[in-house]
Amino acid sequence: MASARTSVYALLLALLAGMVVAVVYLARLGEGAEPSADVQTLAPGLPGVNPDAPGVSLKLRCRENLCVYVTPTGEEKGRVVPTKIWPVAAHGLARVLVNGKYGYIDAEGNEAIPLRYAYAGDFEANGLARVALTGRNGWINTRGHAVIPLRYDEAAWTFDAHGLARVRRNGKHGWINPQGEEVIPLQYDWADNFDAEGRAMVEKAGKYGYINITGETIIRLEFDEIRSFDSRGMAAARVNGRYGWIDKKGEVVIPTRFDGIGLHGFDGGLALVRVGGKWGYIDISGKEVIPPRYDAAKDFGRYGLAKVNQGGVLNGQSIQGGKTGWVNGKGVEVIPLRFDWTDDFGENGLACVNVGGALGSNGDIQGGKWGYINTQGGEIIPLEFTEILKFDASGLAALKSEEGKWGWFSASGRVTPQRFDAVFPFHGKLRLARVQVWDKWGVVNTQGEEIVPARFDLLDEFGHHDLARMRINGRYGYINTRGEEVIPPTFDEARPFGVDGFARVRTGEQWQTINTQGEIVN
Repeated sequence: MASARTSVYALLLALLAGMVVAVVYLARLGEGAEPSADVQTLAPGLPGVNPDAPGVSLKLRCRENLCVYVTPTGEEKGRVVPTKIWPVAAHGLARVLVNGKYGYIDAEGNEAIPLRYAYAGDFEANGLARVALTGRNGWINTRGHAVIPLRYDEAAWTFDAHGLARVRRNGKHGWINPQGEEVIPLQYDWADNFDAEGRAMVEKAGKYGYINITGETIIRLEFDEIRSFDSRGMAAARVNGRYGWIDKKGEVVIPTRFDGIGLHGFDGGLALVRVGGKWGYIDISGKEVIPPRYDAAKDFGRYGLAKVNQGGVLNGQSIQGGKTGWVNGKGVEVIPLRFDWTDDFGENGLACVNVGGALGSNGDIQGGKWGYINTQGGEIIPLEFTEILKFDASGLAALKSEEGKWGWFSASGRVTPQRFDAVFPFHGKLRLARVQVWDKWGVVNTQGEEIVPARFDLLDEFGHHDLARMRINGRYGYINTRGEEVIPPTFDEARPFGVDGFARVRTGEQWQTINTQGEIVN
C-alpha cells in the first residue's frame, strides 16, 4: 500500500509540475513579442519563451542580420530578421530588437538574456543596463537579474559621470546610485540631469533652483524660470514675468527688466532682449549695444551675424512677414533688410533667401524668386529660380527654373543644366539621384550625367546590396548602379531587397522569395 500511495503522490506531483511549467510558459509567452509567420509555424511563440523555464530550451542565435531559434543540440527551429542589432557593448553583450521586444546576445551571437523587454539599454561599465517592462523602469545585470527593481515611472538613460541616475516615481524626482539606493530623495516635481560640473536644475511648487550631487541646494528655488548656463557662465532667469541673468552662485548680475530674451544667451557675444515690443542686444555687463528697434530678431550665429526684421513678427523661432537682413556685433546692417524670407547661414556659409514671396496658409512661402547669398550678402545663386531645395549630403542643392525644369548647384555656385521634370536628393555611398523626364525615371551622378537613362515607369532608390526595384511595361525587376537589369522585369509585383539579401516577388497569384541573383529560394 505504501508503494502504491507513493506512486499516486508522484503522479500528482508530476501533473502539478506540468501545470506550473505551462503557467510559467504562458505567462512568459504573454510578455514576449509576436513571432514572424515562419517562426510561428515551426515554433509558436518563440520570441516570448523563457529559456530558463523547465521544458523550454529554444534560444536565439544571431549571425550578421539574421537570427534563428535553436535547440540545445543546435537544430534550427525557425528564422527571423531582427529589427536591429547593436554593437557589442561593455561586458560583451549586445542589444537585439526583434518584433518590438529587446533582449541581449553575446559576442558570438548566442542569446544571453531573453527577448522580453519593451526597452533595453546597453550595458554600462558598472555592469548594469536600464530596461523597461509594463511601464516600469529598472536595471538588470549581465545575467538578466533585476539588481534595481523595475519600479520607476521614468529613469535616465544611463548613470552619469557622477555615478547617479535620475528617476521618477509617483510624480516625484530624485537620484539613485548603482546599488539602487535613493541617495537624493524623490521630492522634486521636476528635475534635469546633472551637468559636468555637478549641478542639476530642480523645481518644486513652481519655483526653480539648482542642487549639487550631494542634494545640497546651491541656488535657491525662487525663480519662475531658469535657462541653462551659457558658455559665459550666465543663466537667464525670470521673476514676475521679467528676465535677467544670474551667475553660477545664483547672484543676479543683470536685473530682471526685460520682457523677452533669445534662446542662446551670450553664446554669440551679445544677448537678444525685448523691451516694450522691440528687440535689441546687450553685452555681458547688461549694457545696451544695439538699441531695441527691430520688430523681430534672432540670436547671433556662427558668423558673427544676427538676423533682424522690420514689419514682421517672431513666431516661435521663425520670423514671418516684413523685411529681413543681418547686423554685425556693432549694429551695422551689413546685409540690407530686403528679403521676404530667409534661412539661417549653413556650414557652407550660405543662406537661402526669397524676394517677392508671401506666407501661405500652410506656413510655407509661396511665389517669389529664390536664391542663395553668402555672409557678405553676395548672390552666389541669383534670385531667379521658382523653387530651391536645401543642400543634401552630396553638397548639392536642387533648383527649379521658370520653365519648370530642375537641376543642381554647388556651394561654389556651379549650376548644372535644368532639364529634369522631377528630382530626388542624392543618396547612398555612390551619391546617385533619381530623376524624371516626362513620366520616365532614371539616375544621374553629381555631375548631372545620366548613368541610367530615364526609361522606367517606376524606380526606387538603390537600397540593400546596391539594387533598385524598377517597373517597365507593367513588370517588375531590379537594376544595379550601372543600370544593368540584373534581375529582368518578369514579375507582376515585387518588394525591395532586405538586409538579408532576399526579396518577395509575385507571379500570378503565387508569392515567392528570391536572392540577389534572382534565384527562387523557396
